[in-house]
Amino acid sequence: MWRLLATVLALFSAGAAYFLTVLYKKRRELDGLPQPPMTSTFWGHLPLAGECKRLFPPQTHVQNWSNYIRKKYQLGDVFYVDWWPLGPRWLFVADPELASKYITTGQSLRKSHLTTNYLTKLLGRDNMVGLEGQQWKVLRSIFNPGFSASHLISLVPLIVDSTLVFLDILREKAQSGELISLDTYSTRYTIDIIGKIVMDTDFHAQTGGGPTGGGGPHPIVTTFRRQVDLMPSATSVGPLDDINLGREVRLWWNMRKLDSLIGAEIDERVAARRDRDRNRDAAPQTEQAQGSSNTSTQEKSEKKRSFSNRNRNRNRNRSVIELALDAYDQEAATATATATAGDARGSESKNKSKTSPNGTSTSTSARTQGAMNSSFRALAIDSIKTFIFAGHDTTSATISYAMYLLHLHKDVHAKLVAELNRVYSCSSSPEASSGKGTTSTASTTAAAEIIAQRIISDPHSINKLEYMTAVIKEVLRLFPPASTLRELLRPLDIALSKDTVMPAAAGKSDKSDKSDKSGKSSGKPGSPGKKSYPLAGFHIWPVAHMIHRNESYFPDPVKFVPERFIPSQTPYPHAKLHTPAGKDAWRPFEKGPRNCIGQELAMIETKIALALLVNDLDFTAEYAGAKIESWTPVETIDEFKDGKPGVERLTIEGHKPYQVLHGAARPKDGMTGRLSLRS
Repeated sequence: MWRLLATVLALFSAGAAYFLTVLYKKRRELDGLPQPPMTSTFWGHLPLAGECKRLFPPQTHVQNWSNYIRKKYQLGDVFYVDWWPLGPRWLFVADPELASKYITTGQSLRKSHLTTNYLTKLLGRDNMVGLEGQQWKVLRSIFNPGFSASHLISLVPLIVDSTLVFLDILREKAQSGELISLDTYSTRYTIDIIGKIVMDTDFHAQTGGGPTGGGGPHPIVTTFRRQVDLMPSATSVGPLDDINLGREVRLWWNMRKLDSLIGAEIDERVAARRDRDRNRDAAPQTEQAQGSSNTSTQEKSEKKRSFSNRNRNRNRNRSVIELALDAYDQEAATATATATAGDARGSESKNKSKTSPNGTSTSTSARTQGAMNSSFRALAIDSIKTFIFAGHDTTSATISYAMYLLHLHKDVHAKLVAELNRVYSCSSSPEASSGKGTTSTASTTAAAEIIAQRIISDPHSINKLEYMTAVIKEVLRLFPPASTLRELLRPLDIALSKDTVMPAAAGKSDKSDKSDKSGKSSGKPGSPGKKSYPLAGFHIWPVAHMIHRNESYFPDPVKFVPERFIPSQTPYPHAKLHTPAGKDAWRPFEKGPRNCIGQELAMIETKIALALLVNDLDFTAEYAGAKIESWTPVETIDEFKDGKPGVERLTIEGHKPYQVLHGAARPKDGMTGRLSLRS
């Protein structure tokens, strides 16, 4: 018995000694590097997490913490925070040049498992955001055509139709004067659009018509929103935060239901394509049997051109999934041809299979019969969930924040309306009440009808809205819905990385970088006389929220100043934003090969929504029974000086609708307030 106890005690002592050795080593790795004060080697920076949880309001998105830490401790543009072993070891980056060169573009580091684990719960294992390597490259290439600017501009009439429905619904709410969650209605609006564009499916999220004319939105919508609602929303620091085993089971079960619904939609389209292809293949044979044997070369050429034109026209107004299936078919056909050629040369003559676009094997006979490879089907299901999530969640929040900020900045609203009147000549026109060319009801205003009609007739006209673009960019600067999170942890990733250290930006120094009496930097050396920042061993976060508050690029960083994005109008001509160094400073959709595939859609959608709404509607946010009629910009370092707990303050940078984690970063309580009609 005593031997057993002695053995247990020895093992425990050895384990404790090993843990303390590793802990001490990890803490010492940060010696000389920019970081907040570490008052305890044992606790590291964990007390700082406790401070932020106390000062920031409940459910605050953790991206809001980074700039507060940076400003409070004057840490410069690169700094480390160590929450090991209860949380990650962070490398925060506020310099856009360094972020692009060493993290997202010059080399594209692996997505952090903190991100991929979260999105796997929400979207499935094969979501495009979490995939890496060749699997991601092939999948991205398959879906790229559906999100190209040239294709999306052809879908503008679909977006306008949904926007007019959105406008009518909001007008009804304005007339009733009831307290609403604006984000709820903007989310339904963007869900309807993403359903039409990605799947050619009317989700009826706005009208509740249902796929068969019954009550309620499409089951894909209700099931997907339940998936988002089930996700953890608490600020997570350690592995024990927000544990809920029952929720894990509900997430798994709801995911199975969602996969089944989306899979059925895909199968329906694959079956329709198979039938269409069979009919098309039969047509030339019939035509050849009936046609003359002495058809001229010119006639054959004209038929070929006619067929090519029909194919180009067929690509217009087609859904993302249809274009993806086209790309999949082409990849499969290429693989089949390669395999056939190999057989003809006598190589691998006994192998009856081929490689599909997702890197898995599928029989040629199954493909020629119109069947879809099961692995690609799973990838397509998870990709569609990704598009539905990213395509509606982020855009709806941007629309809500834009309406909120336009009420608080009357001058910006006036300039925006003036630009719309100038581009679309909607202040007076005989077409104002005709409704010709639109699906608008009588409840929409004459100005909205004119703008809708003219956007449909000339979709490229939205590219003339320079000030509108600046307004949207400024909204996304202040309230970015997400940012990328990378890691350099795995030995193989470290070995294959082009750079494992990041040199200090030219001409910059960290305010926290202390030097000894000889003048040598106490930081970890890179090249002689120059500090470097190790990447290996850390979760690396170029926080868009923090980069967007870097004063070198964005002076007066918490103020709402759309003109900063227009070189001829900017009040900050000496800022670095409009220099080569600033080309990657604005990054709500991130930079590099892993940037957001749907950013063009998000900008088109938001432009059209605001173009039809701002002439007609005003939104006043209202929290705890108080209307928000003014806002005083204040940085968190000044806002939190009084030490008041966040649960009592309930603002960040003066905003009551601060960002919380609900799938993406969204306004607190869904942006509650009241709509009114503008005179």
